[in-house]
Amino acid sequence: MLKQKPCVVGVGAANFDVSGKSFQALISRDSNPGEISVSIGGVTHNIIENLTRLGAKTSLITAVGDDYFADAIRQACEEAGIDTRHFLTVEDAKSSSYLNILDADGEMQVAVSDMRIMRHLTVDYLKDKRAIFERSDAVVTDGCLLPEVMTSLVTDICRGVPVFADTVSTTYAKTVKEVMGFCHTIKPNIAELEVLAGLPARTDAELERACDKVLESDLYRVVVTLGGRGCYAADKEGRRMFRKLKTMKSVDNVTGAGDAFFAGLIYGTLLDMPLPEMLDFALASGIVAILSVSTINPNMSPEFVLETLERYRDDK
Repeated sequence: MLKQKPCVVGVGAANFDVSGKSFQALISRDSNPGEISVSIGGVTHNIIENLTRLGAKTSLITAVGDDYFADAIRQACEEAGIDTRHFLTVEDAKSSSYLNILDADGEMQVAVSDMRIMRHLTVDYLKDKRAIFERSDAVVTDGCLLPEVMTSLVTDICRGVPVFADTVSTTYAKTVKEVMGFCHTIKPNIAELEVLAGLPARTDAELERACDKVLESDLYRVVVTLGGRGCYAADKEGRRMFRKLKTMKSVDNVTGAGDAFFAGLIYGTLLDMPLPEMLDFALASGIVAILSVSTINPNMSPEFVLETLERYRDDK
């Protein structure tokens, strides 16, 4: 694939995110002193923005309403360098939004998402964008799409273009499962992998069996995120490996780490990095996200990722 400035198209949600982080241990059913921040999120959006900051040429296809949130989403994307010309604007509709609560350690405790507007992103709308996909080097999507839209996108509209799909959650993993054989790479966590494989994946042996099961489809690669243990990758060429970096001593915000990880993985794939180096680059990209209080670190860049990799490389 080897391209220094690859062209990547994202198809998925862009959210107006509201995040509340408690200063101390959360107390249920009470008002907790803390910090509230707003940002633009959504899994596909986050991956695409990280890819933009890594140097890719990007476009995002999503649905927004005609409200304040839509203006904020569009402005933030354009300021980051993402092509927004293919946004679908739905009149009298609310843009996608997301609310999460973090504990004092930056771990999410609960979240609510309103992504109903994504129902308006139809097969016909995406078919009209076929030329955009044909000119791209990769397509990024996630399980928030309607099942019939995901199926048409992956099996028909962008057939022949590598598709990188994020499962997002155990619920959305069911949508990805139906089309994973048409994807290049998917990125589940343990719980999502269990949905994809229909097998337990709690031990290393179970994890490996579950990945082998998923690869019985025509999927090329599965990369499972393991939190502090790093990740595990398996592909059609028979390569199997665990990779990890040093554990961070302090964490500002883990939200967005998985999206940055996947962006790093996609970027490494498009630049033809060897698998071990690619996984390390992806893990370091995730750490770059964690180093910022924002979901997307504004300092994300290939140089910063490589500097971070050297700081956190696990030589054991």
